[in-house]
Amino acid sequence: MNKGQGYVLDTNAILDLTRRLYPELVFPNLHSQVSELVKSGFIISSVEVLGELGIDFKKKPKEWLNKTERDYPREYNLPILWSQKYSQIFLEFNIQLEGIINQITSSYDNVVKFQSTRGYDADIHLIALAVHHNWALITSEKTSNNADKPNIPDICKDLGVSCMDLLGMFKTRKWSF
Repeated sequence: MNKGQGYVLDTNAILDLTRRLYPELVFPNLHSQVSELVKSGFIISSVEVLGELGIDFKKKPKEWLNKTERDYPREYNLPILWSQKYSQIFLEFNIQLEGIINQITSSYDNVVKFQSTRGYDADIHLIALAVHHNWALITSEKTSNNADKPNIPDICKDLGVSCMDLLGMFKTRKWSF
């Protein structure tokens, strides 16, 4: 696999792709292209994203795969159904990421404090995945330009990781619809 071709999806990218900006009902060809990337192994994410989507994957790890759209609040059913369809992209923490995560947490203490108040630390895991694979991180977050409250793009910039929104990914792939 060519390391430069992959993407790590943030929670907000999944929300944008499925509900907010690019729903499959309106952009079926786009979703076909994304599906091919997923099947080829070029899109990954962290299981922590599932928690941010409201999926209780920690207590009953695989039970969420059997739920239907009626089991979730309306505003989350499309992202959750998409997540069920592509459940293979959600990677669990592994020892290879530990050193990267330790580097991030030691350099960005404020991010760690904020993350722990939510119960999930998807941002740190996503950045670690992007660093480890040398892949672009896809997020709708913008730079904060505030060292005390850095967003994903700020940290990615510091670590030399490519960071863009979904439209940036589509342009990079030279997709047109």
